[in-house]
Amino acid sequence: MARMLHSIPRRRVIAGMAGFGLWGLAPRILAAESAASKSPGTLAGRLAAYADGLRHDDLDAATIERVKSHFIDTIGCGIAAFDERPVRICREVALAAGAGAATVIGTNRRTTPDLATFANGAAFRYYDLNDSYVGGLAGHPSDHIAACLAVAESERSGAAELITAIVLAYEINCRLIDAFDVTARGWDAPVFSLPAVALAAGKLMKLTARSSRRRSVSPSTTTSRWRKPGSRRCPTGRGSPTPKPGGTPCLRRCSRARA
Repeated sequence: MARMLHSIPRRRVIAGMAGFGLWGLAPRILAAESAASKSPGTLAGRLAAYADGLRHDDLDAATIERVKSHFIDTIGCGIAAFDERPVRICREVALAAGAGAATVIGTNRRTTPDLATFANGAAFRYYDLNDSYVGGLAGHPSDHIAACLAVAESERSGAAELITAIVLAYEINCRLIDAFDVTARGWDAPVFSLPAVALAAGKLMKLTARSSRRRSVSPSTTTSRWRKPGSRRCPTGRGSPTPKPGGTPCLRRCSRARA
């Protein structure tokens, strides 16, 4: 795993840069990453193999605590924005479906997972105070928590499954940010949310690696051509700046922004 990176400013410069400890993941997550990187076929296939092989038991205590911190912070951002007009409009659109298995946060009503993700995600992001990650580009991977939460509730997943899905979404999203400069092709970093959310949702839905690969193939097949020549491959195909596996997982390298 790559070394710890710094967070960046959001609407204003963040006073101080947050540094988190350099704990490594448990050996089994490194084994899962290694196995995925050696899998034949497309980048989408390697990502799907990595997602399929990741288990809650592979996560160390520090990573699990970081998930809880980011989760609580993200929910807080959503509650703060609950009464804002754009958020209210998104909520009304989501609840118009009338039925579903995913809760719209702040209400006692449910809708479909996609619409719950839409409404909750709008609230989480409205004030732009959620976490920040910097690699080759900047990204905001807590955006994926809304989707993970909605699918987990719909699938009646346990806490361990939700935590694993959130870690997976962070790792896929942040590694792709590290690996590919999509701005050179006219895209913005949020495009990496597509495979990240697809694989995390597939994990919660207990899809096979083959099914997950189909759901992540569109953005992945394009970016697979952009690996640096001669670089060491990881599950995302990126070249790691570290001489060997280890270091801090992507989720613990994110920082919460302060206005």
